[in-house]
Formats: sequence, C-alpha cells, structure tokens
Amino acid sequence: MKSVALLSRPARWLLAAALGFCPTLIAARELNEVEPSAFARLALAPVPLIVRLVVPRGPNVGTVERPLYEATPLHSLAALVAVPLCAAMYTLVAYTLLSLLRRRGAKGANETADTASTSST
Repeated sequence: MKSVALLSRPARWLLAAALGFCPTLIAARELNEVEPSAFARLALAPVPLIVRLVVPRGPNVGTVERPLYEATPLHSLAALVAVPLCAAMYTLVAYTLLSLLRRRGAKGANETADTASTSST
C-alpha cells in the first residue's frame, strides 16, 4: 500500500470519506437501541445537540417534577439531517489530518534528500 505522503488528492478524499462515513454508518445502526454502545454515543455525539436546537418541544408525557417530552416529526427530521452532517464533519477532519500527514511526509523526504546531497559532496 502507498504511503499517505504519496496519495493524490482524489485518493486522499476517498480514504477520508471511508474514514468518515464507515464509523458513522456503523454507529447509526444502533440509533434505535435502548442503550447504544459507547462508540455509537461518541460517534454520534452531535446528533442530540442538533435535535435540541429544534424549538417547539413535544408534549410533556412525564410529571411536573420529572418532565419527559415526546419527540415531534421535526425532531425526527433534525436527527435524520444530523447523521449525514456527522459523517461529513468526520470526513473533513480525516482529510485535514491526511493532508497534514502528507505535508509532514514530504517535508521529511525533502530534509532527507538535502542531508543526502550535502553528505555526498
């Protein structure tokens, strides 16, 4: 397999998409579980934050002391939008890290070439 420093831009995007979408899809399979795994809660941490941004709360199905609000269709729509946003965010983070690794690898290769050329003269 090629080193990250040798990957072209489209190859870096494909690898970043795989690194961003695969964990999100694996975690999204557990969305309907009563107790999702720690991995799913971590990978989809932005989803509850985005769902809480939906202004109209559903009806209170709990007590006055312990309110429990029912979700509305807007909450479901927010969750459906948030999962692909998580995948896109993780893809951008992965691409940025791969680009930084590529620059670091190219910089190290240039320093090695400079050292080799000065030692041979």
